Amino acid sequence: MSQRYHWPVLALAIFVGFFLHIWSIPLFDLDEGAFTQSTREMFLRGDFISPYLNGVPRFDKPILIYWMQVASVSLLGFNEFALRLPSALAATGWVLLVYGFMVRVSDRQSAFWAAFIVATSLQVTIVGKAAIADAMLIMFMVATLFSIYLYYLERQQRWVIAAFMTMGLGFLTKGPVAVIIPAAVSFLFFLVQGQWRLWLKAVLNPWGIALFLLIALPWYIVQYLREGQAFIDGFFLRHNVQRFSEPIHGHAGAWWFYGLTSVLAILPFSALLFLALSRIKQEVWVLQDPLARFMWIWFLFVLVFFSFSGTKLPHYLNYGLTALMILLALALPYARRRIWYVLPALLVFIALLLLPLLLATSLDQIRPAHVQTLLSDYQAWFGWSWYGFLVLAILLSLAGAVLRGLKPGTVLVPVALAFTLIINGQLLPIIGGIQQGPIRAAGQVAAELDGPFVMYGLNTPSFSVYSGHIVERRQPRAGEVALTRSDLLERFEHEPPLFDQNGIVLVRAK
Repeated sequence: MSQRYHWPVLALAIFVGFFLHIWSIPLFDLDEGAFTQSTREMFLRGDFISPYLNGVPRFDKPILIYWMQVASVSLLGFNEFALRLPSALAATGWVLLVYGFMVRVSDRQSAFWAAFIVATSLQVTIVGKAAIADAMLIMFMVATLFSIYLYYLERQQRWVIAAFMTMGLGFLTKGPVAVIIPAAVSFLFFLVQGQWRLWLKAVLNPWGIALFLLIALPWYIVQYLREGQAFIDGFFLRHNVQRFSEPIHGHAGAWWFYGLTSVLAILPFSALLFLALSRIKQEVWVLQDPLARFMWIWFLFVLVFFSFSGTKLPHYLNYGLTALMILLALALPYARRRIWYVLPALLVFIALLLLPLLLATSLDQIRPAHVQTLLSDYQAWFGWSWYGFLVLAILLSLAGAVLRGLKPGTVLVPVALAFTLIINGQLLPIIGGIQQGPIRAAGQVAAELDGPFVMYGLNTPSFSVYSGHIVERRQPRAGEVALTRSDLLERFEHEPPLFDQNGIVLVRAK
């Protein structure tokens, strides 16, 4: 692609992937609701040091993402756009870092493709705008690992200082993982390169260590002085050590979980993964190219490390996806048969076109019953734009696969843009409306009611955000307003529902 189109195409991909509809899609539970309610409670409590969720200390994540959300809502008001904006900006920074790094170590074509793949891949666009800590953490982690590689190339201390600084910011965003992955990847790479003494020199850099501690340590000390051993037990032991050693909240998975996730996460570029793997055999890529070697070590360490984790969540793979996407960009010039590289997107488009038909034929068999109730008005969400966009995307993909004279890269740009537009402009608003729309509507009704309020049989902290109340999770008592499911109403006495939509109800207990 001509360099004059690089920035317009990347700008469009960034907008569609990270900013489109972030002002209108309801907050998703569990994570977005928990983060944003904790941010809201900081204002209620006048405490911007210790996160709380519905009146209980929340030790899941450190403070930086909350501070960014606090700053955003202070300027723009307490709404979905302001709460998601820090993540969308971090994801934008993530893409720009990839482009700038690849320009420095490779060439502008590879830089464009690496940045474009990041900006339009399925999992990145989902995480990149979510009001959670991950996009910000990954931006800092990517900056850290890029600085490490530039230090290897240039031997300049400024890159060591930059790596320690971004590790400190990452540690303040999500904790030890911001240090463990860069430390392990850099050690393995320098060891393979026969430069372990250079690695040791960087690790023991006193200025870098001092900067890391200056950035990362103060909040942890203050939080410990406030919360005591409960903070150590909750954050370090439960949400770091225990998450690795055993499944938490039922998030288990087989050893091959992240292998399959890798293929799905990089849609619509999944076929390029097999091309990148074939390049290792054909030209001994890893042995000849330090950049490819660094990226393979980075990606494979994350893949293997989290495959041994007791708790398995798809977004953990994001810590290594940037490296994989750079490898895909480096492999793209060797792509030949266009149909194979268009096929993943084409199959997704066809599956989505058939989705309403699938729901129509299987709705009665969906279990549990409350999910069936939630989907009861699904037809209202699939209008002409759904079918129109998908038919156009299918025709575009077929044309790109069969027309003569087109290079795979030329075809992948419009196909990938169509893919991310359909996922982020069509599918996510539908999922958000069906899954979270009733919760948001119930919260808006509850905002006008007298409490107290409880959640029963649900864990949807976004209800607290929309209602403006602190909401406990427990059995409702007489006089309390409960957010619950319609199939759970028989478990306690109650007045007629104050709100009832798709199986989500507000009732006052008797």
